[in-house]
Amino acid sequence: MATGMLVSAAVSAGASVYGGVQAKKAADANALLVEEQAEEVRLQSIDAAGKLRTQGEAFLGTQRAGIASAGVKAGSGSPLAAMKESEANLRTDVDRIRTGGETARTRGFNQAGEIRKEGSDIFGASIFGAGSSFLTGIAAGYVDGPYKDLLKKISGR
Repeated sequence: MATGMLVSAAVSAGASVYGGVQAKKAADANALLVEEQAEEVRLQSIDAAGKLRTQGEAFLGTQRAGIASAGVKAGSGSPLAAMKESEANLRTDVDRIRTGGETARTRGFNQAGEIRKEGSDIFGASIFGAGSSFLTGIAAGYVDGPYKDLLKKISGR
C-alpha cells in the first residue's frame, strides 16, 4: 500500500508541474499576441499620421495658392498668421496620432509583461504544489506503511 501511495504522490506532483508548464506556455503565447497587436496599432498610427501629414500639406499648398491667386502677399500679416496656425495645427494633430500609437504600444507591452508574470507565478505555484503533493504522499506512505507501529508507539496511540 505504501508503494501505491508513493506512486500516486509522484503522479500527482508530475501533473501539478505539467499543469504549471502548460499555463506558462499559454501565458507566454498570449503575451506575444498582445505585443504583436500593440506593435500593429503603433504601425497603424504611424501610417495614419503620414496620411494626415500628406493631406495637410496638400491643404496648406491649396491655402497658399488661394492666397496668392487673390493677390495677397502671403509673407506677412493675416495670411501668414493663418498659414502658420494651419501648419501648427497639422503638426499637433500628427504628433497626437503618433503619441497615441506609442502609448497604445506601451500599454500593450505592459499588459504582456503582466500576462507573462501571471504565467510564471502559476508555474511557481505548481512547483510548490508538486512538492506538497509529493511530501504528503511520502508521509502517508510511511504512516500507513512499514513505520505504522513505530509511529503509534511514539505518538502514544
